[in-house]
Amino acid sequence: GAAAQSSVATIYKGRYYWFGQAVDGTYNNLVYFLDSNGAWGYLKGINARSVAILDNNLYTGDALLTTSGFIRRQDIGTTDDGIAITAYWQSKDYLLTSDELKKTILDTYLTYTNQNSTNIDVSLYGDGTLFDTYTLDMSGTSGIGIKKWQPLTASGGLRANYHSIRFDHTESNSGGSILGYRLYWQPSGM
Repeated sequence: GAAAQSSVATIYKGRYYWFGQAVDGTYNNLVYFLDSNGAWGYLKGINARSVAILDNNLYTGDALLTTSGFIRRQDIGTTDDGIAITAYWQSKDYLLTSDELKKTILDTYLTYTNQNSTNIDVSLYGDGTLFDTYTLDMSGTSGIGIKKWQPLTASGGLRANYHSIRFDHTESNSGGSILGYRLYWQPSGM
């Protein structure tokens, strides 16, 4: 991308927010945030050049090189002026047992709530490489739902030393929450 513009940061509602520029960006166009549990999250499509907290509300000023020039209240609604905000969360790499042994993921259970009809993409990684992606369809669910996903291919399950899971959401005006997940695995040798 172009030479990086100045990033900005703040602490809001117990989270550290850093607004900066993607590698391929020409202005600040992404946000990384760190919650009180030490987990990082990511938002794309928020073009903040300045940030302020007023009356316990988070406001940003549009980044340089955007043509809008607005001051925006964040943390309200599900879009950025009608454009979906891309959000994802990825777990750490799980060792699951000795790092010398490969493990195979057999099943993944996802527990979620549905606030509006929405889909969330769930991806499984092994040793840093994408293995499989599943679209969790939360439509028609009210309250808490549980879905089982078997990430398998014709040649079997993902054999790797380390595994991680990622959740992506890119729809506007919709929402849902992943409440938890569980990976069932078995040792599969060296």
